[in-house]
Amino acid sequence: MAGVTEIEEQIARKATDILTLLGHPELEVSPRQVVRWRVEANIFDLQGFQPVGRGNRRYYPANAPTIAAQFRLVLCDVRDLEEAVLVAFARGIPIAEFGLQKAYEHWFRSFQPLVARAQRPTKRSERILLPGPRRPGDDIVRYAIANAVLDKGVQEYEVESVIERLDLDEVLAAVDEGPSYFAKAVSNLAFSVLRKTSCRATRADLEWGRDTSRALFGFVIAVADRFSVTGTEGAEPFHLAFGALGRNAKKMFGSRALPSPELGLAVVVPAMLVFASVPGMRRHLTRVAEALNVQTAALEAVRHAAESVPERWRGCFSMNFSSVIAGLPEAEREEFFADMRAWWDAHPEERAAIVASDGAARELHGLARELEERT
Repeated sequence: MAGVTEIEEQIARKATDILTLLGHPELEVSPRQVVRWRVEANIFDLQGFQPVGRGNRRYYPANAPTIAAQFRLVLCDVRDLEEAVLVAFARGIPIAEFGLQKAYEHWFRSFQPLVARAQRPTKRSERILLPGPRRPGDDIVRYAIANAVLDKGVQEYEVESVIERLDLDEVLAAVDEGPSYFAKAVSNLAFSVLRKTSCRATRADLEWGRDTSRALFGFVIAVADRFSVTGTEGAEPFHLAFGALGRNAKKMFGSRALPSPELGLAVVVPAMLVFASVPGMRRHLTRVAEALNVQTAALEAVRHAAESVPERWRGCFSMNFSSVIAGLPEAEREEFFADMRAWWDAHPEERAAIVASDGAARELHGLARELEERT
């Protein structure tokens, strides 16, 4: 590792001061940590900055102390250096582009040995079990999957053969039966595509994918959280689907394979970039994300309001709030709105979020009007 110079000592001192201001006087950043994070984690964006220090000149951005302090906080939660880079990125810390690409490369490649060991026979392709009855051309499909997994490249006609062969119902049935070489191979093929995408993406692309993914997943999780508090999802397929998506997203982000929800967000970013490669899709997703951020704020405000009242009233914040409120005895209904007046006045930001919700959440808009009239 490169030696410590005066500039690393300055950055370390300033980063430690920042940690103290942030309420963490027990933490500090050492000059050697700054060097390690520059050399091994590549977290500092060194493009376009003039060399500083004497002798062995180093390049550091002006915000290096802030980045170092924030990265030290991330390492309190995540010990692996590459995973810490991805978590820091998910938290909005401006990590250098090369550092992000390197961290993604390490994370996705860490899954390769699991499948490589399962596909180490004399003829790798023969160990890839395809679902359903044997068909002409299965050998081509097996070799295409094996070559893709092993980064040997796949011809266009092989891709067409794979698409024609993989019937969706048979794939789902095979996966439901339990782990198989086929399921592992297809899973690894997906990881290979995501790894290549993340390693070639610019920081601007990765940041767009992060912000868009956060908006989409944040919305469905907020929907699921609201349903879990109010106790009902309603009967509309739209609401049922989003509730299920939100619960699955929470399970995915809380799985043992992901030490933190932020890492879960970071690893879905390449998938978002693959999806956005369809012409016009990126522009469309950007508009959708902007609209969903407004709805997510309203959903979180409604959930908070529901949590603040006795459990017997939480149905008043459900999808069919009108009928629930109308079904309350008159005295109890007035008591509910009296409580809501106090909450409404005590939480102006959340009140504004509910009022700002548009036609994409009509029931929120209706609830807002009802509360506004009553309060």
